[in-house]
Amino acid sequence: MSSRELSEETLRRLLVERELLRQTADVLTSRLNMVNVLINDLNIFKSTVENLKELKEEREILVPVGASSYVRAKISSVDKVLYAVGSDIFMEQDVDKALEDVEKRLDELHAMKRELQGQLTTVLRKLEESEKAIRTLSQAISRKHAGKAERGS
Repeated sequence: MSSRELSEETLRRLLVERELLRQTADVLTSRLNMVNVLINDLNIFKSTVENLKELKEEREILVPVGASSYVRAKISSVDKVLYAVGSDIFMEQDVDKALEDVEKRLDELHAMKRELQGQLTTVLRKLEESEKAIRTLSQAISRKHAGKAERGS
């Protein structure tokens, strides 16, 4: 195999590697976005439950029903909450225990977020290195082709 063929094969390999790195970065970014949404949802839950804990029973509150609309409702109990633990699976739990569980879930999600951010940083660094190698090799191949064209004329 000639040096030209080796260079072109290396370039093809680098292009495939770059595409795989881009896809990996996209997947990691998507996962990071999902984790951020979950963290936000749990923080809203935590804040809401902490505020409800301070209210007295039979107190009237406004409950959001979507499209910036609310209905009036009275609190019948602030001792227990229902919260999602899976797809269409809810758990009724004492308020303090629910807050404790949410705090644990938040800790796990923050750890997952740090891990994903680290992986994404690594992939993006490798992607940048790959882009640089592709540019360097492409320029070298172009110079070789230009040199041969000059000699062939």
